[in-house]
Amino acid sequence: MKGLEDLKEIFKDQRLWIGVAQISKLHLADDRSYLKVECIVFPEQRKIIATMTWESVGPGAGDFTFPTPGDLVLIAFAEGDADLAYVIRRLTSREDKIPESAVTGDKVIKANTGKKYWNISDSKIFLSRSETPPTQNLVLGQEFKTFMMGLLSELKTHATIDSQHTHMGNLGFFTAPPKQAADFTARGAKYDEVKASPIQDQKILSDLSFTEK
Repeated sequence: MKGLEDLKEIFKDQRLWIGVAQISKLHLADDRSYLKVECIVFPEQRKIIATMTWESVGPGAGDFTFPTPGDLVLIAFAEGDADLAYVIRRLTSREDKIPESAVTGDKVIKANTGKKYWNISDSKIFLSRSETPPTQNLVLGQEFKTFMMGLLSELKTHATIDSQHTHMGNLGFFTAPPKQAADFTARGAKYDEVKASPIQDQKILSDLSFTEK
């Protein structure tokens, strides 16, 4: 005689059920080991709690984007059991449209409105047209700004010195400033102009993209 557990094993639903649902609430574990989502399953309007799945995961690594209430998603039920429900994909809707830049076949990774986009690595981040590791380092904006402001200030100092330069003449008297004094003065003013903008006001620096050494 088989026991109750054996009978359950015989008659349990071995299929994987798929449904469409809409997310209504998010519940993040205190230790951030999982994200549960409250969903309304269509068409019966049944409320369930499902576990969120991700594109990839690893020890302190992965590809994560939180859903938002109102998102349409695909739900998978292991063995048809609502207690074993998992969000396996998100769906587009009238609000969540496909980006126009993806229509031509381009790969597009776009953050939610008002949210930052992070690329994190404790080694290196490569931006390349091929699989060959690139060798050209990106310039650090704030370091470049400091360098250019110092350089332009030094050039302005030299232009001022040149415009006021005199030397001892044949009769033992100092000569007048050079004929090019006005040109040197104008050059110094130009250095100040370039230093003020686009360097000092940071117009030369991106308001969108940031990196670190």
